[in-house]
Amino acid sequence: MAAWRRVWSRVIPFFAFPPEARRIIYTANAIESVHARLRKIIKSRVHRAFHEEGIIARPSHPTPPLKILQTRLPGCVAIEPDVHADARGFFFEAWNAARFAAHGLPTQFVQHNVSRSRRGVLRGLHYQWPEHPQGKLVTVLEGEVYDVAVDLRRDSPTFGQHAAVILSAENRRQLWIPEGFAHGFLALSETALVSYMCTAPYDRASENALRWDDPQLAIDWPLAEVRLSDKDAAAPFLDAIPRERLPRCRP
Repeated sequence: MAAWRRVWSRVIPFFAFPPEARRIIYTANAIESVHARLRKIIKSRVHRAFHEEGIIARPSHPTPPLKILQTRLPGCVAIEPDVHADARGFFFEAWNAARFAAHGLPTQFVQHNVSRSRRGVLRGLHYQWPEHPQGKLVTVLEGEVYDVAVDLRRDSPTFGQHAAVILSAENRRQLWIPEGFAHGFLALSETALVSYMCTAPYDRASENALRWDDPQLAIDWPLAEVRLSDKDAAAPFLDAIPRERLPRCRP
């Protein structure tokens, strides 16, 4: 009841005014409301114009720190995101355009894939050429994998060399694999849930594969027995791939 009394104590005096006085009050309030909205719009547009003309600098918003770990292949890097953990669990940004751009990493992706694999499953080594070459940002959501990138750019100083990184849900590392590289991974845990964001869409006509156990690559896969798809098991060795089916460095 106390609340109702407070409300009526504010409302009743208004209705005590004559009708003409109430109309004047209504009009004044409406005009003030319009003026407030106009001031807000004008202020917003003026500030936007000043920002666009460089008269006022836009406030800088610091991005979370990002640790970049170089691999033996230039351009192919491991990424350690800034992880915020507490008693509830953890949180981290898997990708942020401004944060990645600051390190020369990609800012646009067009396809996001997720795969689940049992222990011993080896997927790869895959690449797309000549159309829609793919760069990939690989993250493990559950489990652990041995992730491999092979430089297949025929005019690259590191042609035929590979980089390998352990990615897991525990270490939360990511691997950025540029266009022109083949990619594959081996599931080390009982199951592994892997996410990979791609800079180009899947293109069946340009899909290619490289033999996972090619001696020329000398990849030291950590498991002796692996499980492959029929297509990956039949993939050619590097020496058998026609030169025109191999990527080139972008100018």
